[in-house]
This record gives sequence, C-alpha cells and structure tokens, in this order.
Amino acid sequence: MREIANQLNITIIPYPFPNDISGVFFKKDGKLFIGVNESDSEYRQRFTIAHEIGHCILHPTELLHYDRQEIVHFRAKNLATPAEVEANYFAAELLMPEERILICVNNGIRSISELANRFKVSEEAMEYRLINLGLL
Repeated sequence: MREIANQLNITIIPYPFPNDISGVFFKKDGKLFIGVNESDSEYRQRFTIAHEIGHCILHPTELLHYDRQEIVHFRAKNLATPAEVEANYFAAELLMPEERILICVNNGIRSISELANRFKVSEEAMEYRLINLGLL
C-alpha cells in the first residue's frame, strides 16, 4: 500500500492518533497526505491506507477527511456514509481482488484465516469480503 501511495505522490505519515482515529487524508499546499495510526497493527494500517487512497481517488474535492475506527470497520453500516462505503469497497478490491480470491478458493484455499494471511488483511476484513463476493 505504501508503494501505491508513493506512486500516487501521497506521503504516508505514521502518527500517534487517539485509539479511535484510524487515519486521515488531507491536502496541504497542493500535496497529498495520509496519516495512519501508528499504534494499529500492520494489517489495520494497510486497510486504512487503502481506504484513504480510496478517498483520494473517489472524492478528490475533499481537503480533509478523517476516519474513526467504527466508521471504517465494515460492520458499522449505521455510521457509514456513501463516501465511507465507497472507500471501504475500494480498499477491499485493492487489497483483496476478486479475481485473486477466486483463484485461491478454486485451488482449495477456503479457510478465512489462511486467506486473510495470504492477503495480509484481518480475518474480519476477509470474512466481509467473502460475504460480499457471495462466497460465504
């Protein structure tokens, strides 16, 4: 994710946010930045960065956007705005492309845990992805 951000000229800044803030996307002086909670796990940071890249690409007029943990989690449907749903879908497709998941499943890899490890995402994120793809 960091390489993709780099290719998009987005600077990633690890930051000691409060525990309920997972990440921010902001523009300053024509430059793009993603702040990511440095205390989150590697997999959580990967999802947050992918999610914030989604905001950058899908919502280019935003100057500042921050995400609380409960908003970014797939299960927070009552808190999710259309922009959050779009950014989550973008992140899921970027981190867990349908084509690659289908290849794994068709080759007999069906364990959520094993799939999550292969794609370097949380088991929760993988479970929701499999549900959304109609595989669970």
